[in-house]
Parts: sequence; structure tokens; C-alpha cells
Amino acid sequence: MEISIKNKAQNINQSSLAIPAIAETPPSAPLSVNILDKAVLYQKRANEAYRGETTTPRQFVERLKTNDEHVVAYQRKLKTEGKSEAVKALKIKMSAISFSGGVNDSCGRRAKDFDKDSCTGIFHVDIDALQDSAGVERVIGIVKATQGCLFAFRSVSGLGVKAGFNVGQFDNDEQFKEIFYKFEYLFKVEHGITIDPACKDILRLCFTSYDPDYFINDDAVEIDVNAMDFPAINNVFEAPDNDLPVQNIPSLVAVPDAHPWTAERIKEVIKHIPSEDYDQWIMVGMAIYHSGANGGFSVWDEWSKTSKKYNKTEISKKWCSFDNGDNPKNVSMGTVVKLSREHTKQIKWNHTTMKGKPIPTPENLEALIEYYGVSVSYDELLLETNIKGIQSMKGNEHNSLIAFLKGKCAIHGISDRVVDMQLDAIIESNIINPVTDCLKVITRTKSNNPVDELVELLPVDNKTWVKIAMYRWLIQCCAAADMARNTPNDDAIDKYESVLVFFGEQGHKKTSFIRYILPKLLHKYTKEGILLDVKDKDSMLHVLKCWIPELGELDSTFKRSDISALKAFLSMTEDEIRLPYARKPLKITRHISCIGTVNEKEYLRDATGNRRFLPITTTGSLDIIVKENFDYTDLWGYVWGQYMQGEQWWLTEEEEVLQKEVLSKHEDTNLKELLLDVYNFDTSHTKKMTSTEVLRDLSQKTTRQNQIKLGIVLKDLSVEKSTPRSRDYMMPLLRDVYPNRFPDS
Repeated sequence: MEISIKNKAQNINQSSLAIPAIAETPPSAPLSVNILDKAVLYQKRANEAYRGETTTPRQFVERLKTNDEHVVAYQRKLKTEGKSEAVKALKIKMSAISFSGGVNDSCGRRAKDFDKDSCTGIFHVDIDALQDSAGVERVIGIVKATQGCLFAFRSVSGLGVKAGFNVGQFDNDEQFKEIFYKFEYLFKVEHGITIDPACKDILRLCFTSYDPDYFINDDAVEIDVNAMDFPAINNVFEAPDNDLPVQNIPSLVAVPDAHPWTAERIKEVIKHIPSEDYDQWIMVGMAIYHSGANGGFSVWDEWSKTSKKYNKTEISKKWCSFDNGDNPKNVSMGTVVKLSREHTKQIKWNHTTMKGKPIPTPENLEALIEYYGVSVSYDELLLETNIKGIQSMKGNEHNSLIAFLKGKCAIHGISDRVVDMQLDAIIESNIINPVTDCLKVITRTKSNNPVDELVELLPVDNKTWVKIAMYRWLIQCCAAADMARNTPNDDAIDKYESVLVFFGEQGHKKTSFIRYILPKLLHKYTKEGILLDVKDKDSMLHVLKCWIPELGELDSTFKRSDISALKAFLSMTEDEIRLPYARKPLKITRHISCIGTVNEKEYLRDATGNRRFLPITTTGSLDIIVKENFDYTDLWGYVWGQYMQGEQWWLTEEEEVLQKEVLSKHEDTNLKELLLDVYNFDTSHTKKMTSTEVLRDLSQKTTRQNQIKLGIVLKDLSVEKSTPRSRDYMMPLLRDVYPNRFPDS
């Protein structure tokens, strides 16, 4: 038998909804501290088995001033970042209390084992999912003003409220549930607030939190629960219909529907909506239930019969599950109306059978995607799919889209194989590049040279060189983002091998430099502190999935044996990576412009290939850019304009000469210094020696790398070979400190 909540509400005297206190019939003694000092279940870690430990409600609440402050703060930070799984994992390791009492068997926590002798008389209330701190403050104010309130404090999330009320003795789970339903109805009707339905658990655990401003009340009077007027409870809580308040935090203001929902009106709305999709089926049922319409179940049942999945038992059970007041998505009939309007539109299929049935073609899949308001594209810099219009956890959008489209294919009678076969092709046909889109629309209003202004502002050595290096590298960034497609320079090659390298002390904010000169919109296209391993495809892919990667601590990241691989990586114009289970290798057009940071001055271990590095020595913190409010928008407008006019991003021959002078200060000169220390280059006497013999004199390993480096250093020192094709060098004699090694003759 269906009971309209409106009919129930008509029998309620609104003035009786306030909680009656025994103060009207004074108890034998007012509430003392006893109720707050009764022993209750306590678990140091909620995820561990109960070990018979106890505490008191007062002790638990008073610890909120200092308890787990850093842990709670970290959880709130994670929650704002949407990391719900991490929050849950941390939360269950915190301490928890059962405010209502204990159990007969200390090894278990079953409601049927509740020990009435341990009853504290406390009813624990949870109010969750408030939108902001203002909503929390309003709810705490309402709770504190309610008669019988013993305590109130903020929950772990910071967006919820936990409170306790003095309700007197209850002996079992059934009595406790009756108290819950009365409180649930009162808060819904009086204040438009929904209590967490899990509060009906007599042994519900309450997790610790951090709230130095908690409220505690030793003088809370006992509430006469039996005197609380309430409609007939058939173990079902029916939500108020449209003329009663609903939860709308933080304002707590009810917005009633101007048009009362009737069974006929609902039938007219939902007749356009297919009942095959499970999520839509639940949404429609929940909205009808919470509309409070007479005959709502019959309407939902009749509509559900249009589905081949119809199950009478399941629909009845699901209807009853809506009674807990839990409506997390705030589903209303307004949502259903919107859904109905979407379904009244007709999909314009491109290919159909003779009977008008859509065929699984790419064009029809595109029509389906467009019909449901979903947009898909491929970000060619981040190498990832960009999806809008569906709900999904961050990072799982592609899988969510596949599941969503396969469900819609089932509704419209199309084979879902078209999703597996064609979706990727559709996505990749719609390529986006937000970086170049951003740079193209910048309009300069100045006539200065912002690159020179930037360098003059920076605390760096040799500003003449830095202006050249910065200018070329910034143009390289533009070319890389555009993949050199639009440069009018006929000599341009789509290589972006120059690395801007900052050398300086720790604390100079070297890593943050690129973020200081980029709009926030483009920060996600940078990556910091990457340890590149060119032999690992995952490491390479991590670097390639951005625009400007920062190769952190180059001096320690790359060993001498890795330099050749690094040089090859920087000079690539295309990368080919085979991913696990992929049908073919992934080909990636090179689009990155690297930046690096080092702490060691002589970080250039290889004497060849150093032309790829553009060293800059810092003498102070680079955050001066932020402090002086440097106009980075104008900077990028200028540099993009230079690129589009055909300016090159590689050094000219004259600039390379200056680069070599700067590079020499950062080359590993240990071998050269050893030669000058060991051999007397001031004497005219020479001796024919092989590279192996020279390296042995220098106590260096005879490796191919050292032999090549030795040849370059000896050439730099003007040491000639014995003959043009010989491998022997005419080495000067050892210094006098080695008189017994070679005679000076």
C-alpha cells in the first residue's frame, strides 16, 4: 500500500516537530557529566579487529584539539584533489569510537549483540557532503541549537558534521532504528538536512578528526523520544514531497517545484526514455520516488516493463532501497525532464538497413557520440584523449567512454564492436593543440624586446650569451609545439635538440623557471625533475607526453656511458614506441623542447656533442620573475611572432663561437689537468707513446671513451701524431717529479 508523504505531513502539527525535552517534566536530576564519561568501544585503528579497548565520549571529543592534526589536514588536501581512494585508505587506519555503547561479546561488533547495560543514551548523527565551510558552520549552528545536543565537531573531510544527542535508554537495535527514523524525519522537515542513513547502525563507528573549536555541552537535557510526533513508520522513510524543504547546502534554502508532480504528468515525461539502460532506470525511479507523487511506484513499474530485463522482485526491492534518503546525485524530476528532452531528439543516422536499422559504421558512431553531447579529441602534445560530456574518474576517461558508448549501442540496436574498431580512429581524426592555439591569439601591445628584458631581470652571469641562448631556445619551444609546420624558414629541420641548462646553487628556483614564464593554462604541458632513461620506453614516453620537460640534475642523471644515447635522443625527429598489447608501434612526431638543471659546474662529461647544451649560470633566485610581475604573455607573443616570421631556433656560426667559450667552463677538464700535471709541455723533448701508455701514466682506465677523449684533449694541446696515420703520439717527457720513469734524453 502506497502512502503519500503529503498526506502524512498533513497530520503533523508543525509545532510538534521541535524535539520535546524532559524539561517539561523534569527528570530526577539534570544531565550531568556521567553520560559523557561512560565507557564505550574504542579502536586505535578502525581497520583492525576490536581488542576490547574503551574510552569515554568526553575523552574522545577533547582529543580533537590536538589529535592527528597533520593526518587530517593531509586527508582534506587529498579530498580537494579528488583522490577519494587515498582518503579512504588513510581514514580506516585512524582511531574510532562507538558512541552508543558496547557489545556482549568483546570479539565482535554485531548489532544483535548490543549490550543494553552499556548503553550511553547517545544518538550519533552524521551530516556529510556539505559544499563549503559556510555550509558546515550553518549546520553546526543548527545542531548546537537543537535541544539535547551533547557535542558537535567537524568530520575528517572538513565538509561534514558529527554530533551526539542525549536520547536516554535504548535496549536494542530495533529501538535505536526508531530513534534514527525520528531524527532523520525531523532534520529533513525542520532544516532540509539529510542525515547519513548509516547512522541507523547502533554500533556505528565514528572516526577521529581534528577540530580545536569543537562543541561540548555538559548540561544537555535528555530528549523524550516517545513524545516526538512522527507519521506511521513502516520501516520505510519516505522523503518529503515538493512542498516540503529539501537539502540544499550551504544555503539550506528550499526551492519547491512550481508544478506538483502527478502520476499522469510523470508518465508523459518518461515515455520517451528507454528503460534498458540500468543507470537511467535507477535515475528515473529515484526521481519519481523523491517527487512524492501518489502512485509513483505503479508508474515506474509500468515503464520498467518496457525493458526485456524487467524483474518484478528486483524493482520492488530497489524501490524500497530509495527509502534511506540517500540521493547523492540530487536526482530530481527536473533531471528526468532534461533526459526526456534529449531522447525526443532523433539521431540522424548516416547508414541504415532497408528497415531503417542503423549499421555499425564510423559515421554512425560519430552520430551517436554527438547525439549524447560527448566530445572527443586527441591532444597531440600530451598524447592523450580529451573527453568531455561523461562522468569518470580522472585518468580513466577513455575506459569510461568505451563503456558508455557500448551501453548506448545496446539501446539503439548497434553492434558494440564498432566502438572497439572505430573509436580510436574517430578520436585521432580530431587533433587539438592547446599550446599553439594559445600562442596564436596573443596580441602584443608593446614594441620592446621582452627576451632582453627578461634576461636583464634574471640574476645570471654573461648576459650577452644568455640573451642569445634564451632567444633561440624560446623560439625552439614555439617550433616544437607547432612541430615546425608553419615556419616559413626553408632551412628549418624539425629538430629541437638544444637544451637550456641552468647551473647554480640549490635554492635558486631553477626547476620552477619554466612555470614562472608560462600562463597557468599551459602548466600541465610541462614536467619537472624527470630522470630520463633512453633504454626504457616508459621513461621515454613519460618525457614525450608533454611540451617542455625538465631533465632534472643532468650531472647525476647521465653517466658517461649514457651520453651517446642522450645525444641521439635529443636529435630525433620521430619516436617509435611499441606499447604492451598494441597492434602496431606508436609513432610520435617530436614536439618537446627540453630544459635542464645541474648543481655540478663541470657536468659536460663528453667532449663531443656539447653543442646541444645552452648553459646559463645563475647567481640568485629566479623567482624574481614573479616578484617583479614580469609580463610573460607579451614574451610569448613576441617569440611566437619571431617564429612565424621565419626566425631560426638553432645557433648561427657566430653564436656557436660564443657558445664554445661558455661550454669550456662546464666541460670535465680532469684529463687535461692531469696531462699538464704529469707531462712537461715546456720541454722540446718528445717520446712516441700509444694512447694506452699515456692513460696508464695518468692512472686512468683504458676504455674506448677515454681514448677518444684523450685524442681530443691532446689535439687541443697541439700534440701531434708520429705520422698522419699513426696511432702513436709524440708526447713530452714526464716532469722531474718522476725522474726514474723516463730519462730526459
